[in-house]
This record gives sequence, structure tokens and C-alpha cells, in this order.
Amino acid sequence: DALAEDRPDWLVSADSISFLVPGNLLRLLRRAGAAAVAGGTPPPIEVLGNELCAGESRCGERFVSGGAGYAMHASTVRALLAADRASDPNCLSSAKGAVDIRLARCLATHLNGTVGGKRSRAAHDGCDLFHAYGVVKTARGSGVDDWYLQYKRLAGLGGAVDTCSLSPESVSLHYVEAAEARALWHDLETANAGDAERAPLQEL
Repeated sequence: DALAEDRPDWLVSADSISFLVPGNLLRLLRRAGAAAVAGGTPPPIEVLGNELCAGESRCGERFVSGGAGYAMHASTVRALLAADRASDPNCLSSAKGAVDIRLARCLATHLNGTVGGKRSRAAHDGCDLFHAYGVVKTARGSGVDDWYLQYKRLAGLGGAVDTCSLSPESVSLHYVEAAEARALWHDLETANAGDAERAPLQEL
């Protein structure tokens, strides 16, 4: 109903302990939207996020991290919901597993495609913009869980963990509790007071 009334261009999802950088997110979506317009009709699947691949020794299911947050183009959302309403059983409600993996499965079932590749990974200079960890682990580029390293490498993106840190274009952080979120927001407001166009998250 909200999609029908408000006609948004994107739907953004994040956990309750995720922190979004509004200015960076807006710039990312503007760039992605302009690219879609330049390329004509948006592709069936347009999801921006932190790309991972579940599996033991090889890539099994490719998806974008729900914890890191993701943005889905409205055309993808509408196509997915329309197909899901017409399906039996209902994929979104009946699929098992974590929400982000269920979403990837339903996109594959209904839209005949997979999450992944250049249209899914939001990156700047090869580094993720939607981060699956908080400030300290992301800034240091170390201390992340073994499963995350494995899922990144199975997705063919191990270098994004080994060599990347916070980017001036970073869009989100995960595992950010209330006190830390308030401190980050305060610092972003302070940074924006001097430069409304850029909040240098890596310098906060």
C-alpha cells in the first residue's frame, strides 16, 4: 500500500542495531538511480548491499547481508510482491532461514535471477559501503567472525575484508548500540555543520 501511495524509488532495510549515514545513503541511491535511468528500464533485480555467499567449500546461496542493511529498487520490490501474491505457497512467508537468505531465495524463485554482481554490490574503490560490523572492527579491518570471512571469500570478495576499512562513502554500520549511535549521530551533525555535502565517517 505504501508503495502504491508514496511511489518511492527505493526501499531500505536495516536491523534495529544498524546505523545508517543518511547523506551517504542518499548519494548512493541517487547515483544508482541515475545509472538505471541511463541504462533504460531497471533490471529485474536491483539490490544494493554487502554481498555474501553461504556454503561450506563452494558458493551455495548468494545474498546481501540483512544486518549490514540493503537498498532494493522499488521496481524490484513491486515485481517481487506481485509474483509472491500470485504464488502458492507464498514464498516470503513460507521460506525458512534468515530473512536475508529467504529474500535471495524468493528473488530467485519469482524473478528468475540471483543477487550478486555489479548491480548488487555497493562499493567504493573496491570496498563495501554497507558494513556488517561496527566502527572498531570495520576501521581496523580485523576481528570479524570466521563465518563472515568464509562467506566473503566464497562470494569472491575476500579482498574486501583483507584490505578495506571505513570509506568516506560508507553507508551503514552494524552492531551499533544506542549510546554509540547517539555519539555517531552527534559527530555526523558536527561534521555536517562545516560541510553539508560530506560527513567524513572515517575521521569521526
